[in-house]
Amino acid sequence: MTFHNEEKSSSESDLWRWVAVAFEKAKSLGLHKDPTDLGLDQKSKGFRKRLWWCLYCRDRLLSLALRRPTQIEEGISDVSLLTLDDFDTGLIDWKIQRFLDCDQFQNTRHQQKLATMFIEKTKLCKCLGRVLLARYQAAQSTPKSVDQSCLILVPRST
Repeated sequence: MTFHNEEKSSSESDLWRWVAVAFEKAKSLGLHKDPTDLGLDQKSKGFRKRLWWCLYCRDRLLSLALRRPTQIEEGISDVSLLTLDDFDTGLIDWKIQRFLDCDQFQNTRHQQKLATMFIEKTKLCKCLGRVLLARYQAAQSTPKSVDQSCLILVPRST
């Protein structure tokens, strides 16, 4: 939902709000907790981990783009970094492939490359989170409207 914008008049705070909603839902589902002891099969564990890391990355990238503090605090999660085993690479059912009209679903080598790229992206987002925390702090500003958030990132004073 942070990529979706129905109204042209929607502000950046809508993006921020959707990440907050997603984070609260993720916490209520326990996605921020390591799925190892949940008694799930590997496919379900991988799915939960991918969902968590998608949200984590989106939080970090939006923080950078909007100059806002991260909403997901470092250390709140004990989910291990993704591995290739957490991804469902392999041949996709032909009905799904036909529906999505994408031949890349049949290319397992391409799927593994995409999975590896996402794993590396999560590592970069972890570094980005540390940079944002070390170099910036939240500062109050005067909101221009009632709907506008007044929390922005400014460089830390040294």
